[in-house]
Amino acid sequence: MSTVIKFSLDGGITFQEAKQGLRIVYEHIDVPGEDQPGEVHLNVAAEGVITDVWVTREEYLDHNIGTRAELLDDLVGDLIEAGA
Repeated sequence: MSTVIKFSLDGGITFQEAKQGLRIVYEHIDVPGEDQPGEVHLNVAAEGVITDVWVTREEYLDHNIGTRAELLDDLVGDLIEAGA
């Protein structure tokens, strides 16, 4: 059975399937050490989540200053450990 990603735009009342993953962007994020706000991008796929922090220096959002990838299996394991 393959992993299904569903999302809600109404606070969890209804859900719809994300056919090819899901991208979420947090805008106007305070980034320590940067003069301007940045963005946090979440890329959710069946395999897990990739999180990037983007900031503007010379051009709009031209620097990715941080990336983290977490596999779904590791995420589930960490949650189970934290709850134990």
